[in-house]
Amino acid sequence: AVLQGLRPAARPIGRVRATLPPGFPTMDEAETALLDPDDPAMIAHWYVPLAGHEVYAFYEAALPLAGFRIIGLYPGDIGAIIRFDDGTRILQVYMTGDLGQTDLIVRTDVR
Repeated sequence: AVLQGLRPAARPIGRVRATLPPGFPTMDEAETALLDPDDPAMIAHWYVPLAGHEVYAFYEAALPLAGFRIIGLYPGDIGAIIRFDDGTRILQVYMTGDLGQTDLIVRTDVR
C-alpha cells in the first residue's frame, strides 16, 4: 500500500556526481536539482513534489525491494535519513522539506 501511486522511475533522475548503485529506486515525480560543489559526499540530488513522510515511506519500502539492506532509519519532522548498504559501501538517502516538496539527496555515509 505504501508504494501505491509512487512508482520507481525507469531511469535514475537527478544530477549525479558518482554512480548511483544499480537498481536504485527513484520516483517518477522527481525533478533534477543541482549538486553542491562544496559537498563531495553528495552523489545525486532532486526534488519530489510530495510530503516528506510520503517520500520516506517510499524509500523505506522500495530500498529493500530493490535489494538494498537498510542499516538505519532516522525519521524526523524537518529532516530524515535512511542509511543503506549497496553491497560495496554505506550510503544515505537524506530528506528535508515541508508538506509540499521534499529535497532528496543521496550521499556517501557521513557521521
